[in-house]
Amino acid sequence: MRCFIAIPLPGDFSGDLDKELSANGFKYKFKKNYWHITLKFISNIDNRGYLRLKKILKEISETSRVFQISCYKIDYFPSSKNHRYIAVYLVKNKSLKSLYERLQNEINWSGKKTDLRFKPHITLVKIKNEKNKFNKIIFKMMCKVKMINIYESRPRADGPYYKLLCSFNLKK
Repeated sequence: MRCFIAIPLPGDFSGDLDKELSANGFKYKFKKNYWHITLKFISNIDNRGYLRLKKILKEISETSRVFQISCYKIDYFPSSKNHRYIAVYLVKNKSLKSLYERLQNEINWSGKKTDLRFKPHITLVKIKNEKNKFNKIIFKMMCKVKMINIYESRPRADGPYYKLLCSFNLKK
């Protein structure tokens, strides 16, 4: 099974983001119910690995507190020159970085050096061809991170399908 660990976006954040995109003439098709902040992608995992992953996330969630995140722009990702996606850029903060690094270190089953470079973002859409030009949007908003989820990712011709497998609430 292909899965990933992510932070789901609260409904009010998704709603405000949707309004901002519409107000700025965003011309790309997107699946807003799929918006999330990816923390770790795990390409293939068997049932034993999945159970181990759940145990690790349970431990991490029990020792991690709810925290705030904020965004500052919507732009091409990973950069305006080398772009494959359009994303919401998040302000780096200690809590988000700490959670990311902890996951990278705890779920390093390959034994390879862990990549701790982190560009926190929310992918809105993958760009397949550049029909519509996109202009950067300044978008500032905050929301609370209250949980982390495990999703299964199934590739499809019309884009990936994400299935929520389980959720873990952070400490209040």
